[in-house]
Amino acid sequence: MTALGVDPVITDTGTVLRLSGELDLGTVAEAEDALFRIENAGRGGIMLDLRYLGFIDSTGFAVHPVGARASGRT
Repeated sequence: MTALGVDPVITDTGTVLRLSGELDLGTVAEAEDALFRIENAGRGGIMLDLRYLGFIDSTGFAVHPVGARASGRT
């Protein structure tokens, strides 16, 4: 089992979602759930901070378009 850290940080313009650890098939649902919760909170824009990821696979890359759809930037 891989570990994913999910840390939403509220800013003046929205929320930064910091992801750490591994973003892959086993953890992508957790990241998507966090994005939808942030979007439903309605606090402005959503930014993904991927600097702290040690690993991301092709499934993890799909989170970016999900975040764009959640924030209305499709």
